Amino acid sequence: MKVLVTGATGCLGRNLCQRLAAEGCQVTGLGRNRRAGEALEQMGARFLPIDLEQAKQMTGAMLGHETVFHCAALSSQWAAAQLFERANVLGTANVLAAAKKAQVRRVVFVSSTSVYFDFTSKRNIQESDPLPSSPVNAYAASKRKGEELVLKAANEGLDAVILRPRGIFGPWDSALAPRLARVARRGIVPMPDGGKAMVDVTCVANVVEALLCAASAAGVSGRIYNISNGVPISVEKLLRSALDSMGMQASLRPVPLKAALFVAGLVEGASHLMGGWEPPVTTYSLGLLGYDQTLDITAAKRDLGWAPRQSLEDGLATFGQWWKEHHGQS
Repeated sequence: MKVLVTGATGCLGRNLCQRLAAEGCQVTGLGRNRRAGEALEQMGARFLPIDLEQAKQMTGAMLGHETVFHCAALSSQWAAAQLFERANVLGTANVLAAAKKAQVRRVVFVSSTSVYFDFTSKRNIQESDPLPSSPVNAYAASKRKGEELVLKAANEGLDAVILRPRGIFGPWDSALAPRLARVARRGIVPMPDGGKAMVDVTCVANVVEALLCAASAAGVSGRIYNISNGVPISVEKLLRSALDSMGMQASLRPVPLKAALFVAGLVEGASHLMGGWEPPVTTYSLGLLGYDQTLDITAAKRDLGWAPRQSLEDGLATFGQWWKEHHGQS
């Protein structure tokens, strides 16, 4: 099977390419990180340094491929709205247009559970639940627009599926773990509302498995599926477990959620007035730690024939080993 992966040098894309290459697939990975691209080639994948804005080059790269996994995205808690628009909306539009021209059999689009978030606690969220009237931030808005483009393309005849994974972690994580490590090195990790919130996270291996299932399942075009490990965990336990797996020590300090959000909001306001520098903590990142957000993954199990295979404990152990090998112990 010939497959193409956008965002192949990111955490999810890299793990997906490794799995596909190990199973004997012909893999083409797109990305901008040439050094990571060299590592992909050592795994057995072909790497092309193509940006999502390079529409013509993307069409050529897709020719002859059966499946496209669109994992690429600008995923950040702080960036200009136009950057999210270019990467996550225009980039997705270019992927879909190229897939049509190249006559790809199926596109699997990786979205985000940020589309659900609105600074309230929600448990067992289903894909059919109403989304907030306004996206929580520019990132969520861009992912929501990306989903709309995919659904429109599916209505027009392109075979396309959407996955919404929650809190991906694992080897090559360049987002969640580095942020936690930066805070932990200061000695204190704040826990909004004492870390009581219940959240879902997902081992990257389980997201990879979901992607493969979504690529082969019948009758799922135009549908959206939640993906998580399916075992909610408190923020306090998650932070303690993550730090332990990384070999890091820090004091977990409870902070009042509303007060923390107020201060973070003031800092964000100052940032906007003084050039847009990234605050150390944002209201969004605090909200993710302060409010419940768990997913109902029944539909993915039923329609995709998927289920989480790697437990949270095993996933943390795998991640922790990788982290220590690449970043040492602190």
